[in-house]
Amino acid sequence: MDYAQTIMEWARDPNLYPPYLRSRIGRGLGVGSRTAYRPWRDIQNAGTRGTAGCGHGIRIDRRYEILDQRAKTYFFLLERVSTIVDIRERWPILDIDSTLRLSCKFGVNHPIRDFLPEPITVDFLITEMGPEGPEYRAAALAEDTHRLSVKNQRLKQVAQQWCNDHGIGWTLVDTSRLDRTVYDSLLFIRGWYRHRFVPDSVIADRFAQFFMSHYRSNLVLNELVEMARKNMRLRPDTALDVFRYCAWCRLIPISLTGHIAKNCPVILQAGDSDT
Repeated sequence: MDYAQTIMEWARDPNLYPPYLRSRIGRGLGVGSRTAYRPWRDIQNAGTRGTAGCGHGIRIDRRYEILDQRAKTYFFLLERVSTIVDIRERWPILDIDSTLRLSCKFGVNHPIRDFLPEPITVDFLITEMGPEGPEYRAAALAEDTHRLSVKNQRLKQVAQQWCNDHGIGWTLVDTSRLDRTVYDSLLFIRGWYRHRFVPDSVIADRFAQFFMSHYRSNLVLNELVEMARKNMRLRPDTALDVFRYCAWCRLIPISLTGHIAKNCPVILQAGDSDT
């Protein structure tokens, strides 16, 4: 296969892959990009419960199947980055011959399914527009990067080496700080999209400027939004969604580590960190 092409999108022809993978590739798993992409394993077949769930993408108009809360939190953070144009969850490395060789090199057993090699997946493959065009980065998530098992460390080394060999950046993400508070904060500011609010950049800029110029740390969110609403003559439900959108797209630098609620003071972000 032409791997320069596969970096962007695996070929859709099932006949290019080992026979035991062809039925899944024929169903569109692991191939395509943007709205046409489907993860290699969906939630139903991922063998996980609890916080697994589906959510609709804002930047990419399709259903995302995310396996746990921390992964969903990281996905919500990625969506706020304006230069990111595609996010593919559980992206498979379908170059089985190479990952088998790398597994031998790193001294780890390659994943198998029904006694046959199973593609190694990365949690997210991210496409970002750089100054010279699309750039690709794989993100591997770990709740505590210092406590990964030897096997998981080596499998991640296999994936990292494959990505490095094919011009894909690599990030090992420690998700230990992506707790329930950060998740709930992101859900709150993401609410503008769930409410089908259609942003207007002029209104958003005016709202953010007014909000920031009248911000006081002792004022609760409802008070600040109401002041902006009256000044701009907005409907109450519209004003809150304008705030959510401004916070989501960083026009208002809200802190994600503090509880966000209409009856609580607003905490602004300190420094450059998202969390």
